This record gives sequence, structure tokens and C-alpha cells, in this order.
Amino acid sequence: MLRAKKFLQHVALLFLVVCVSSATLGQNTVPVVTGDARVDKLLGEMTLEEKMALICGASEDPSTNQGQAGYLMGVPRLGIPPIRMSDGPPGILTRQPSQAEIGTMGLAATFDVKIAEENGAVIGREAKSLGIDVVLEPFINIDRDITFERGYNTYGEDPVLTGAMGAAVIRGIQAQGVMAQAKHYVGYDSDANNVSIDPQTLHEIYVAPFVDAVDAGVSSIMCSYNKLNGTYACGKREILVDILRKELGFKGFVTSDWGATHAPSFINQGLDMEMPVGCRWFDKQKIAPLFPFGFGLSYTAFDYSDLKVQPAAAGGLDVTLKIRNSGDVAGDEVPQLYLEAPETRPTGVDFPVHALAAFDRIHLDPNQTETLTLRFPLRRLEFWSLTEGKWMKATGVREVLVGSSSRNLPLSAKIRIRWAGVFGINVGLTHRVTQMAEDHPNWKLASKSGEKGALIVCGDHSHA
Repeated sequence: MLRAKKFLQHVALLFLVVCVSSATLGQNTVPVVTGDARVDKLLGEMTLEEKMALICGASEDPSTNQGQAGYLMGVPRLGIPPIRMSDGPPGILTRQPSQAEIGTMGLAATFDVKIAEENGAVIGREAKSLGIDVVLEPFINIDRDITFERGYNTYGEDPVLTGAMGAAVIRGIQAQGVMAQAKHYVGYDSDANNVSIDPQTLHEIYVAPFVDAVDAGVSSIMCSYNKLNGTYACGKREILVDILRKELGFKGFVTSDWGATHAPSFINQGLDMEMPVGCRWFDKQKIAPLFPFGFGLSYTAFDYSDLKVQPAAAGGLDVTLKIRNSGDVAGDEVPQLYLEAPETRPTGVDFPVHALAAFDRIHLDPNQTETLTLRFPLRRLEFWSLTEGKWMKATGVREVLVGSSSRNLPLSAKIRIRWAGVFGINVGLTHRVTQMAEDHPNWKLASKSGEKGALIVCGDHSHA
């Protein structure tokens, strides 16, 4: 455990080794990266693939997987053990039963740091007994928005109380030989995607609990989903390097929240380790999860049919389909629309295999059929260009998929996006393409067919 901890504390510098490797290829000298001779020696013996495996989460073999939130496979040939990370708070979340801890807000209400440290010790012992190396807690954001859905996970509205209780929990956890990961750095205190915080407020309120966490020796910090003053927190050098590393003196490693890494360049801005986005990561790795994203249990069954795709009047797409309750009892269904990555991707731009674009929830009686339209805006067809600094269309062919979960998508249609927003539609399976092109005032129909594989080429419809 201590060996893994010491190695991970230097993982923040691994990206430098990736850059140095090509320059030192064929040389016998060991690059001095961390200043720790033992760690530098290990780094010098690792392949590029092994280095990458320690800065990007993976999926553990099902035979040993504990249902934890994150996993690093380690490097067995060099004696570097795998690392398991479990979610929280307030306790340890795996597939195994675990002691139910008091809610964090309730713990804060005691104003007793001794009790908080004892609470951390219980969490640490539970983690150790379940084979967990890093617990993703404490949650030391500030509860200043009463509508924040995760406000109950915090220690309240005050930075002093939050910092004191969080630091005590960290000490209790790490005294058991388990690493704590304080989260979410920083400004993840509401459901807003982009928060604006002035420098004084940032330091005195929102960063303050992380100062206490660093002083308590926290092993790791998780950066947050949100943008801070217009820049994603996990790619913002000002907070990850200038404040966290230089000002606070943090020596551990920074992990992204799930799905919070939006560009490879984030690793140059202070991010050390990427944790995979759930369904998107499983899709990319071609791994079948036990319960795919969007999956829901039901006492009945539903049939999907008659897919139609057409441009929306205000841009984007309107996707129409029919759903029938083919079972014997009434039930709810959640049809979901996914957008596949472009067949030809712009250089340097990362796309999920497919991303949720729209969804709905409907109630159907037995044998009832309903026609519904899923709409998604033009923005769903665009990506943020780092080089251009604006939203841009990914031109070329993309696939629209509809079904009941990310892994059950029986209907599909291909769309062709050109530079001016011109669409061609190719409907999958054997569903008939009716008059959608002929009836649309802005479309000119070049050809039409009702069978799979036929391409409808349309023009003169601009989304500019």
C-alpha cells in the first residue's frame, strides 16, 4: 500500500517522461523526473504503454472486480500493484455490502473533529477490508445553493467548518493505510455548468477547504466537472498549478471526475490522471457493462419502429418513431437518442463512440402504440474547437441511433453533414422513408429509395 502511495504521489510528473522518452531513446541514462531515485528508476524501466496505463483508468477483470468506481492496472512485472478507487461519501460504494455511515451534513452538525476523524477511520477500515486503495472522499465543496442536487454530500455552507471536518476525515482514512481523495476542485457547488467566481471569493471560500485538506496530507484531489470563469476546471492551469501546486504546496496527484476530461491537452495544464465517463469509456473499450447506461427494469416489453429523421425548423434534427407496448401490463419506457462519432474526425478532436442527444419518458397501456418526436438542437451536432475557440460542425457521415439504452439501439439512420449544414439521410433496418424530404420546403430531393443502404441526397438546407 505504501509503495503504491509513494508511486502515485509522483504520477503528476509522468507526462514529462512521455515527452522525454523519445529524446532519450537508445540511451542508458535514467531521466531525473521526480528526484526520487527509486521512482525514476521504475519510470525508466516502463514502456510508454505502461506509463499511459497509470494515468488513464481501466476496467478490472470481472473475476476480481469489486464494482469500484475506478481502477489502475498497475505494472505487475515491476511490482507496481493495481489501484482500486471506490466512490463515496458517506461510506464505501462497491458491489459488496458496507457499513452505512452518517450523512456528511449530519457529521458536520456535530462540530466535533474527533468524531469526524473516527468516522474517517471507519471508512478507511471498510475500504481496506474490501480491497480498496483510494476512497473518493471527502466531498468538501460549499453548500451555497439550496437547489444543488448534491448539497447533502457537503459539510454545509461554511469554509472553516468544511475544511476542519474534511481534514479530520482525511486523517482518519489515511491512518488506516488507505488514500483519501478530496473533491471536487473547484467551484462544484451548484448544478451550473459554468460558474463565475472572483479571485477573493475563490480563495477565501471555495479553495479554503482544500487548503486544510492539503495540510492534512491528502494523497489525491479530484478536479470538477464544471467550468470556472469559462474554462473547464480539469484543464485550468491557474487553479491546478498556480494555486494548488505552487500556492498550496500540494504534492499528490490530481484525478479528473468521470467525463470531466475534454481534451488531451488537459494533462499539460495540471491534470495527472483521467478517470473514464462510465458508458462512454465502456463503449470505447468495447466492454459490455452489466447494466448499460439508460437501462431500466420493466414488467413489460416495447417494440420500436418507423424511424424518420428530418432537419428541425430552427436547426438540429427531429427524430420521429413509433413505440408499442407489446407486453401484457402497462408500463413506462424511456426512448433514448444517441449520436455516433463522425466517421471522419477532425485532427486532435476526441469524440465518444456515441453520446446521448435526447430522450423522453412515456407511459403505454398493453398493445398501445404512440408516435413521438425526439428533438435535439444544432449544438448536439457540433464540437468545441480548441484551435478556433468556437463551436464547429463535424462534417461527414454520422449515425443516429434510437433505443432503450446505450447498448440496445434497434433503430438507426445515417446523416451526412456538409460545411453549410446540408443533410443526407440513410435510414437503417428496412423502415420505409416516406415523404419527409419531398414535404420539406427547404429540401431538394435528388434520389429516393425505401430499402436499407439507399442514400437520400438533399441540398439547399442551411443551418448557419
